[in-house]
This record gives sequence, C-alpha cells and structure tokens, in this order.
Amino acid sequence: MLYIESGSNSPSYNFALEYYLMTEKLFDDMVFLFWRTTPTLMVGKFQNTYSEIDLDYARSRKIRIVRRLSGGGTIYTDMGSWQFTFISPNRTSSPSIEFTGFIQPVVAAVRDLGVDASFNGRNDLVVSGKKFSGNAQYIKNGRTLHHGSILFDTDLEEMVRASTVDPQKVISKGIKSVRDRVTNLKEHLPRPLSMEEFKAIMIDRILGNDGTEYLLSTEDQKRILLIQQEQFDNPQKIFGANPRCQLHLKKYFPGAGTIHS
Repeated sequence: MLYIESGSNSPSYNFALEYYLMTEKLFDDMVFLFWRTTPTLMVGKFQNTYSEIDLDYARSRKIRIVRRLSGGGTIYTDMGSWQFTFISPNRTSSPSIEFTGFIQPVVAAVRDLGVDASFNGRNDLVVSGKKFSGNAQYIKNGRTLHHGSILFDTDLEEMVRASTVDPQKVISKGIKSVRDRVTNLKEHLPRPLSMEEFKAIMIDRILGNDGTEYLLSTEDQKRILLIQQEQFDNPQKIFGANPRCQLHLKKYFPGAGTIHS
C-alpha cells in the first residue's frame, strides 16, 4: 500500500488529488490518504447545494463549499475532523459499490485504540449507537475510490448550524437534533490523543509493515492545482450541477405523514 501526504488543508485540493490519482497518476498498489480541511461543507455529487446547506450562514462563517464526485449526503468537516481515502487499482467491469473491504482496516485501527467501533452495514461507522464516520464511493474506469470522514474533535454545533435539515424528518422520527445522532471519537478514547497522535497511529495501523510513502513531485502538484481550479474551485461545478427543481411544498400531518405537492 502506498501512503501519500497531501500537505494541504484545502478540500478542493484534496479532492483534486483524489481525482488525479484516479485518472492520471495510476499506481498498481492500493493508495491511502489521510487528510483534514478547514471548515467545509462537502456536497454529494447528486445533491442540490441550495437545499442542503445554509448558504448565508456558511458564507458569513467563511465555511468552504465543495462538491465531491461520490454520492451520499452533505457532510461538515473542519480541522477537528479527519478524512481518509483508499484508491483501489483492481479493475472491474462491475458498477456495484462494496464498502466492507475498505471499512474493515479503519474499524480495526480504531478498535486497537480501545474504542468499540463497528460498521452499521450501510455507510456509517458507529460507537455506542452514534455515528462518528460516514463513507462514500465511486468507480471510474474500473478503479474504485472509497473515502470517509472521521469526527474526532469536530465542532458539532457548527456542523448542525451550517447544514439544512428537514424539520419534518426530525419531528417524525422523534429526534431532538442532529447532535443526538453523532459523536466525536475522542469522547470514547480510553486515553487522550492529540489530532496528530491519532493521525500517526491510524496511518501506522492501516499501512502495516508493507506500506511505503510516495512524495508528490513538482509536476504532480502543478497538475493537481490545475484540476483543483477547473473542477473543484469552479462555482459552476459546485452550484451549476444542481438538479432541476420547481416549487415544492410539504407539510407533516399526524397519522398521515408528510404530504408533498
């Protein structure tokens, strides 16, 4: 397995690095990245940006907005969160998504720290019934990219405030707030770890004895920066890809559920 240190806290740079490693800089080994970002809202490929986030609040707080190439929901990340990426060289003609093989080493590494973590069988890693990691994938040219987030010491109140949540869903499921469903991993560690200590341990556990590091060259970085500018810092890509929509009204009625019109 190859480890690559991005050297950047920019979400758009790191997504550009992922894309570069998926489409241009192709390795025969599995590639692993472990990175974090300044405060960011990462919108899924198929989501309507305006309906997923509080745009005015995000701008007032200088929260970055970026659209990733995988599906799934919008997530909030900051310097208290970690992101991990696996890029598999195994070429396949199957378009199916399979998480277990990529999730297993992450769960094992967290459990080695004394945390009773598990995979819920869908997209999330949980501890004590609360989510601390969400995951997504996409396949391109037969190669698979799997990436996920880890809430380690994330500002959960900011996460809730910056995201737009359907209040009818919250009411109908009896959930007081998004805050009740998620947790920071550091709250479950048997001993305190800094952000950097946690990163070093996770990289060491996941790479094992056979891991090596690839250092990005100047030419690599030039190409990544160009992809960042064209794809991930491009407002048309972030906002212009929103699905077409029209005026949509809904109301929750006890006993009947949510009525849409």
